[in-house]
Amino acid sequence: LNVRSGQVRMTSVMRDIWTPMHGRAPQKINACTVFGGPTLAMRTLNEDFRMNIEDYVLIDMQAIEAVIDLIGGVELEITEREFYALRQSRNATDTDLITPPEAFGTVTLTGEQALAYARLRAIDNDYERTARQRRVLLAIARKAKTLPLGELTKLIVTCLNYVETDISLVDVITLARVGLATDLDAIEEMRLPVEGTYTSGKMPENGLWVIQPDFDANAQALHDFIYGPA
Repeated sequence: LNVRSGQVRMTSVMRDIWTPMHGRAPQKINACTVFGGPTLAMRTLNEDFRMNIEDYVLIDMQAIEAVIDLIGGVELEITEREFYALRQSRNATDTDLITPPEAFGTVTLTGEQALAYARLRAIDNDYERTARQRRVLLAIARKAKTLPLGELTKLIVTCLNYVETDISLVDVITLARVGLATDLDAIEEMRLPVEGTYTSGKMPENGLWVIQPDFDANAQALHDFIYGPA
């Protein structure tokens, strides 16, 4: 979130990226938080992609459910395939309450339903799942923008009960105010690694399915995406 321009750019990092990790043997990148919390996660991202990330927000996925219920659900546009996968999902108990939209389109989902949607993978792959996760976050932002400032402040305070962060409440509120003025239709998205810069498959020595990126190419792509070409 660029606080001067209000421009927002979202980046998903694929969890199966095989990476060096400080103090440990190479691991999948999603192991960072398990082994070293947000500190190791930030260090690994900074070293892999030549970034200077200093602050973090660590969110339990169940917090997404709680926040969505607090704001009265979110609207998402789903495909027919996603609809039937969601109805059969084991990650939610109330998905059978979702009624099919006409010709498939926008539906209102509860927190539990939206979280199940964000976790869908069997119908396609993990790349598409990261896209669904970004859609859920954007849907939350769209709904939050409709709240009066007093309710939004209350929402922020409630959210902080579900997260671990080193960002101060004052800075969170400042970012929220900038976010209120952001054009959500202009938000840009990317995924690391970018197409054409990685190989994937099972490692012969351990059978793990991993993504092996060209880190230099992806570091440059990320810098261009966030800051613009040099």
